[in-house]
Amino acid sequence: MDFRILLVALTVLSSSLSLAAAQSLPSPDALRAAATKDSDLMEQYREILRDPDPNVRLSAFTQLARVESPIYRHMAYDEAFASGDHTLRALALKYSLFDRSDIIIHYPGSEIAPEKFDLKKFNLTNGDFEIYRGGYTWNGRVQGLSVHISFRSECAADFTLDEEDVLTGMLKCNKKQHKAVIDLRGS
Repeated sequence: MDFRILLVALTVLSSSLSLAAAQSLPSPDALRAAATKDSDLMEQYREILRDPDPNVRLSAFTQLARVESPIYRHMAYDEAFASGDHTLRALALKYSLFDRSDIIIHYPGSEIAPEKFDLKKFNLTNGDFEIYRGGYTWNGRVQGLSVHISFRSECAADFTLDEEDVLTGMLKCNKKQHKAVIDLRGS
């Protein structure tokens, strides 16, 4: 079975299960028909996101990134991250980073445990955001394919989006440096 059809079928199924208990499950035929219809729609959206006109791509991405359904938002992020269009990738970075309740920074090659920050405020227009952890607020900004996060003058982290859709960089805190990453696809 095609993975996209399975993903859409599972989404339809989970949406159906979350509705009122009085509703019954769709028949397998109805489920396949709905999943195929959604799959076809998603493929049409992908084609628009790959349009040769950058204005069409950017407009389509912005509209899809704002829909309620996470399936369509994440499909738009996937297409944008896979694109060679720098502006589209930058938009995907901003929207996907702000499409979460927390940001987790990992420190590979270090014994430092991952740190979870609550995303409190963000501004899609200018890329500014605030994250909160342990009673302290850190300020950040998304600019192009880069993210800068700082806490007073004590700590700062600078990240750049790599080809794996991971923000990689360094955390400099109290004259110590640690490699740091934020995985936009996972935790």
